Amino acid sequence: MNMTHDAAPEPRSAAGQRALEAHVAWWLERSQGAALDVWLEQTVDHALRDAEAFTLESVVHRDQVKTTALRYAAELPLTGGIPDLIADVAHALHAHPALDSARLDAFLPHEAIRTLTAKGIELRPLAERVLQELRDTAALQQFVEELVYQGLHHVLLQQGPWRRVGQMLPEAVAEHLMAEGAQRSAQLLTRSSQALLAAVDDEALQDAMTVFWDRLAELPLAPLRDGLAADDIDELTALAYAFWQELRLSPLYRGLIERAVEAVFARYGAMTLRALLDDLGIDRAMMLDEARRYAPRALAAMRENGVLEALIRRQLAPFYASAAFEQAIEGTSSA
Repeated sequence: MNMTHDAAPEPRSAAGQRALEAHVAWWLERSQGAALDVWLEQTVDHALRDAEAFTLESVVHRDQVKTTALRYAAELPLTGGIPDLIADVAHALHAHPALDSARLDAFLPHEAIRTLTAKGIELRPLAERVLQELRDTAALQQFVEELVYQGLHHVLLQQGPWRRVGQMLPEAVAEHLMAEGAQRSAQLLTRSSQALLAAVDDEALQDAMTVFWDRLAELPLAPLRDGLAADDIDELTALAYAFWQELRLSPLYRGLIERAVEAVFARYGAMTLRALLDDLGIDRAMMLDEARRYAPRALAAMRENGVLEALIRRQLAPFYASAAFEQAIEGTSSA
């Protein structure tokens, strides 16, 4: 199947027409088989050689990268099929048969947990500082009080085993007892947490975390997966999408993106593009492998539908139709 060529300028002479057709045919021949493989290898080699002549900041400015990063991360409207696509992917992962027999330690190996736990223990001063800040926060006190109060209310006045006792008390007395108990419980919980953490030594904490993880590691994922219905996935996806839409508009988020770009340029700005690729672990073999993986099939599809020939012709025809070509073959000059 050949597509009709877009309107391209016609060569001024028969020689120009022959040269154009030969040039188009030459490129089409190079787009397949052994010739394509040679061309891909040469292209990668030339690109890597040329990459040694340029640094990152010589070809792109950090402000340009910031603009692009902000455009796609914070400004591009995420509408249309994107939310539906995210939901489709979530459903596909949820239905993956491997989850039928997988355990939690398939995602979080023991060694990784031990390493993370050891690092967490090293950060004990940070944890104690966080607990100190939370302990002194009125919002946390109110949250714990409300949580305890609701629990007591359920036990004494609704369906708990102490419901009869609660019904025997005057309502005002019951309310006072619940409020007082909630306040004292909140104070006890928030104050004791930091003291408890400080009282446990590192080795004991490591042992406790190891035992805890050993119990969780064999937890099968199927029951957890089965407890998440299709409607739950859709709702969670929608909530996450709505949250992301709000977060990406915040000044803090934009500022973090800009700072990340600054960090990249601080590390790689003066480095050559070849050295940058090496530092990222992208070598010649990897680049050539990916080119061989995708280029042949894509070019074959374009060639079969006439798109490739039309593309080549659009690029070459203006030159062969120009006065510059005629002057070249005639040996004359426009000067």
